[in-house]
Amino acid sequence: MAAFGVNQQSCKKFRELFEIYRKNRSAFEITFQENKVYLEKLVSEAPIDISDALHSLVSEFHPETKKVYLTAVLPLIEWITPTIIFQGVLADKLELYQKNMQNAREMLPQILKLLGDKSKFEILCLLKSHGRYNLEIAEELHLTPATASHHMSMLLTNHMVTVEKKDGRVYYQLNQDTLREIMNCFTAIFL
Repeated sequence: MAAFGVNQQSCKKFRELFEIYRKNRSAFEITFQENKVYLEKLVSEAPIDISDALHSLVSEFHPETKKVYLTAVLPLIEWITPTIIFQGVLADKLELYQKNMQNAREMLPQILKLLGDKSKFEILCLLKSHGRYNLEIAEELHLTPATASHHMSMLLTNHMVTVEKKDGRVYYQLNQDTLREIMNCFTAIFL
């Protein structure tokens, strides 16, 4: 008798869920059509093969599982059933994000140390307005050309500046892409 009550309860819940789906079908269709291009792009960029970790689990626990379905409903999921694998279209991006976060945590102290040097910091501030060549930097910051060159070498090695050759001189430019990346690291780690 109790098993029958559970079945009736399950059927009732399924009917309620199906009714919600039926009532919202038109909204789903509209949303799907409006986002179809983005969804197709996500699916086309999704990995063709399952991750190594998921492959290992499937091999060990469900070796008969053959079908892989991509899902945008739960984009970060990797889910195994005895016969099917569901892989989120962004599942591979999560691993990449985790690696990038680890790299950021290793890189940021080095960058902070670099920016903690007053001369290097002042050089970056100076380059904000426009590019300059080594002698200009040395004169404006009251450094010797050799010292300015040393600082520029460190900034160049850490991708804080780029170089452009013009009129027989090497002009240093602020690398705004690197600065944006550093700001993103700060945001991801601390906020």
